[in-house]
Amino acid sequence: MLQDVIDYYHKHKMSFDEPFRIRIHRALSWFDKARDLNQKGELDLSFITMWIGFNSAYGKELSEAFKPEHELIAEFFKKILELDAKSEISQILWQQSGSAVMSLIQNKFTFEKYWRFVNGNDACSDWENSLEKCITKAKRLVPGKGTVDMISMVFCRLYTLRNQLLHGGATYNSGLNRNQIEDALQLMFLIFPVIVQLMMESPDKEVWGLPYYKPIKEQQAG
Repeated sequence: MLQDVIDYYHKHKMSFDEPFRIRIHRALSWFDKARDLNQKGELDLSFITMWIGFNSAYGKELSEAFKPEHELIAEFFKKILELDAKSEISQILWQQSGSAVMSLIQNKFTFEKYWRFVNGNDACSDWENSLEKCITKAKRLVPGKGTVDMISMVFCRLYTLRNQLLHGGATYNSGLNRNQIEDALQLMFLIFPVIVQLMMESPDKEVWGLPYYKPIKEQQAG
């Protein structure tokens, strides 16, 4: 799937305006590297690299960058699901990667409230009840009407994993989080290429905005 998306980009890239082309080029460059790392068994680095690619896809210019990240991600997925006429995201969440999705949702180690309790927040002592409610809700969701809630729920789990790795909350190549990382990568390698493909099929700069940190080419003196 990823190679098909990369091939589509190279075929159509000159029809994209420069800001959008930069956004997609960056995202695919990171996804491609993540694939290489995954094939080499570097799962932690593959996850981090995939997340950087995802950030390249949804990140906005700095004037909008100071919104809470969960808000930016929610806005981004709202746009993506509106474009997903074939319900490809739903198919991934419930069919192609359904077991990995439910595994992530059921795993207490990807549930942020559990970690807040572990770190001494007594207000989160009811984390088990909260987690059980989330699991029950996820099991009741159906493709279509439930897609927004399901993708929001699973990306909360992915974001917890992202924080663990990027903020030094896990040991490199630790055996303690292998199941979560493997489930996450299975989902990410399916869903992120679909996201970029949907973007390329609707390359409206008013929708996607300007990317972070535009490349600056300065002329050499002399």
